Amino acid sequence: MRKITLTLIAMLSFFGVFAQIGSTCTTPYLINSLPFNVDGNTDSTGNNYSINASAYSDGNDFVFEYTPIANEYVNITVTNTSILCGLFVTEGCPDVGTFITSNEAVVGNPLLTNVYLTSGVTYFITISSNSLSGFGTETTAFNLDIIKIAAKDLTIIALAGLQSGCSLTTDTLFVTVENLGAEDVSGYDISYTVNGGGTVTETISNALLSGETRTDTLTSTIDLSTQGLYIVDVTVELLGDENLLNDNASTNAVNTPEITTYPYSENFDNLTNMWWFAEGTNSTWAIGTPVATLINAANSAPNSWVTNLTGNADRNENSNLVSPCFNFSGLNFPKITFDYWMEAASSIAIVNFEYSTDNGLTWTALSAGSVSTNFNFPLLGTSTAGWVSVSTVNEDLAGYSNIKFRFNYSGALISDVEGFAIDNFGIEECTGTTPTAGFTYVANGEHVEFTNTSTGATSYSWDFGDLQSSTDENPVHDYFAFDNAYLVTLTVFGDCSSITFTDSVAIIITNIENISLSNINVYPNPANEILNINTNYVIDNVVITDITGKIIENISLNTQQNSINISDLENGIYFVKITSNNNVFVKQFVKN
Repeated sequence: MRKITLTLIAMLSFFGVFAQIGSTCTTPYLINSLPFNVDGNTDSTGNNYSINASAYSDGNDFVFEYTPIANEYVNITVTNTSILCGLFVTEGCPDVGTFITSNEAVVGNPLLTNVYLTSGVTYFITISSNSLSGFGTETTAFNLDIIKIAAKDLTIIALAGLQSGCSLTTDTLFVTVENLGAEDVSGYDISYTVNGGGTVTETISNALLSGETRTDTLTSTIDLSTQGLYIVDVTVELLGDENLLNDNASTNAVNTPEITTYPYSENFDNLTNMWWFAEGTNSTWAIGTPVATLINAANSAPNSWVTNLTGNADRNENSNLVSPCFNFSGLNFPKITFDYWMEAASSIAIVNFEYSTDNGLTWTALSAGSVSTNFNFPLLGTSTAGWVSVSTVNEDLAGYSNIKFRFNYSGALISDVEGFAIDNFGIEECTGTTPTAGFTYVANGEHVEFTNTSTGATSYSWDFGDLQSSTDENPVHDYFAFDNAYLVTLTVFGDCSSITFTDSVAIIITNIENISLSNINVYPNPANEILNINTNYVIDNVVITDITGKIIENISLNTQQNSINISDLENGIYFVKITSNNNVFVKQFVKN
């Protein structure tokens, strides 16, 4: 469609009548056809009309004349104006004609929509301003834009209801329709086809006002019971609709099989019936041979799934690669493996590996299971510079049916990156010895030696209960503390699972009574900035710990009286352990 754009200053200067064209109905600016667009200014047109007694016509007037050759609706938009700008439409000249409509825009840029014009009638469109308000101006610049709009025009703006999944039966289609036309409609038809088959039509009897949007629920259900891809093409039909280009929309759903036989292995090289599919916003997912600059080969040739086989993913992408359905009712230790390649260095692209147990209605990030290798999702701005093999054994999924997985990719937004690739996805029952966990210990004062009694373990993780840890099989640990009992936790990892054992370890400082308590004074208590220690004995060492046994201060001394600055300590309960000639004294104090 051709659009006329003129600049009034240049045109008026060419004809040498700048002060007259557009000033009155005698010398109006003629509009010959629509759409129409022009820039102008009322600075030299004079104040010639008072239109419908409006104060917004008190400034200089710029007058346009237009005679439509057919009945039509138009939208009239004025932009780039000053504040307090008025837009007026009259049948005939404003001083003697009939007032049709107006918009008095306090902040400027007035707009008129759905203005009905009759064939053969001469209309005057006037732009003016409210110059007598004390705030407005006598003149204003403007850009005038006039377009024809359809009397009848319905469009489909959304489709919903069809959900991909496994073991589907039937589903209901929801169609959201908007009335873009100038006229209200009393009803319309919605028709659809499934995979190009026969047309199903339903009549919607409800009225839809101009500018209104409504979602219609179709009464006929769509049969999705056969496994495969369903493409549903939908059309809204209105007699006399003047724009047929926006009447159609399409949606799809996939009924995938539920996989029950394991091991399951998919290398994406056989493109028939693997049941993986891509979806989402601005999705660039594709299956084939990757030939981009960095991601340039499958891990098992020739094919893999990649966010763009030949180049960069979309910056604004939020897409998913979705798996078929899996039934884990026969698995106790489901092991999930796959290979990935990510090229998103120095960006904010994110990849999550997620699962669903409700046919894809909700998704949850899959955490690393009891035994995992290289499984560290979500991935953020990572460049692997090649393929990485990962695995995880997740007992939490054991026994579930109707499980789906997906790789969710969120684009880099501010930079171009190639994104993410997947190959060699597999699921199997992990087999191996189930470990047991246990330990014994021997404590000699603060010194504890642990003996691991676990079986079937390949690695170990110790938590000594004092914020210290170890991965040794039989660790030795020294507690810097006082008489106390610590909960020690040992986690052992086998081939397919892990197990935890916890026991209490008692720490007893046997020589704590060797110094008379009356000969050691710790003050003040509570203390704020200075903690004083006064004793008849020579102090060798002072250790301050928190209530977990973590060492906060370790001070070597050689005096009988000492002041310690504790102003940097956070408020709370602490212990001070004083050593003198291999004897130990422990005192609790409060920092406030």
